[in-house]
Amino acid sequence: MAKILGVGNATLDIINRVDGYPVEDSENKALSQRMALGGNTANTLNVLSQLGHQCQFVGVLAYDAFGRALREALSDLGIGTSHCFATRGQTPTSYITLNEQSGSRTIVHYRDLPELHSQHFIDEIQVRDYAWLHLQARANVGDVETIAQHIQNDRLETQVISIEIEKPHQDVERLIPLADVVFFSKDFARHHQQNSPEAMLDFSRVLGAKHLVVCPWGTRGAWAENSEGQRFHSPAFPPRQVIDTVGAGDTYNGGFIDAQCRGLDVQQSLEQACRLAGKKVGQEGFEHLNDLEAQ
Repeated sequence: MAKILGVGNATLDIINRVDGYPVEDSENKALSQRMALGGNTANTLNVLSQLGHQCQFVGVLAYDAFGRALREALSDLGIGTSHCFATRGQTPTSYITLNEQSGSRTIVHYRDLPELHSQHFIDEIQVRDYAWLHLQARANVGDVETIAQHIQNDRLETQVISIEIEKPHQDVERLIPLADVVFFSKDFARHHQQNSPEAMLDFSRVLGAKHLVVCPWGTRGAWAENSEGQRFHSPAFPPRQVIDTVGAGDTYNGGFIDAQCRGLDVQQSLEQACRLAGKKVGQEGFEHLNDLEAQ
């Protein structure tokens, strides 16, 4: 399988399951609570590691007890952390409320760590060691841009750069032309008044996307367009019951990257990613996602 590098965040997720979303200024009892490794890039690498790939995480981890726990959790999943930047500060936390009735998740995130500096990446990473390099577009757009440009300048023709564009950070559009594969979130599309995946595919070219564009769209499935303008669609594969939607998009990205690394075409990659995301929302957490037959 492929050697895959992921650059982005890892967080401590504190997940409370409730029977209906709380009313403001009320006291509520959680049905259950769990703590888990989270963060977009960490979740995507979790999926890819389960699917047999050799994964390396590059991001900022705190020296505190939770930071050590995250490093250990990544290691237990077979994800390398030797190139992470360690610093003083507090591990980023996401307080997640899962509504048992609707399946929705509401996230309150707190971060008190610096973002990864591009020079750390340049000093630490041998670009040509990896078949696929996946970047999460975060608030440090300038650093992510420098990292992507560095990869472009140093990579072999067969190496792939993908970028996840989830949030509308200032100037994040500068990253779009630098990727071979761009994953756009529905939230990003709607921020730009693109209210359908087809509209977002059109708009992605206005933003400078040059190659493969992928737009997951929840219960409607996912769309993609290649550099020749061919469009592809896969329906969603919903579970019998929605249990846990946390990380569904991260799972989708991992499923798509895995399919592409194994030589599947765009249509097959969309379908596999949708099936994997469907399996994920029908269970709690990320375990056993490599067993699609169990869906």
